Amino acid sequence: MVVITAMATIDVARRDEAARKGQELVAKTRQEPGCVNYVFYFPPSDPGTVFFFQQWETQDTFEAHTKAAHTRAFRCELEGWLVKPINTRRFAGESSLVL
Repeated sequence: MVVITAMATIDVARRDEAARKGQELVAKTRQEPGCVNYVFYFPPSDPGTVFFFQQWETQDTFEAHTKAAHTRAFRCELEGWLVKPINTRRFAGESSLVL
């Protein structure tokens, strides 16, 4: 299991566009082989921050996702909305544990 978390700070004026494009990305990504979960989230208290939470069966399925056309297209758009670099973390393990 591979878990990816990311936090991006975007231009608040682009939030609605980012939310629309993010939901399109979620719909396509959840159809990909190996995708366990994919969430795109704006916390109500901070409209300029967006979180990504991803779970993949394997590193290979995650890497395939990063190469998918819809992922690359979204990443290019996201780069134009950023006001700070993306903060990304990767966690990997053999299994998951519900706490």
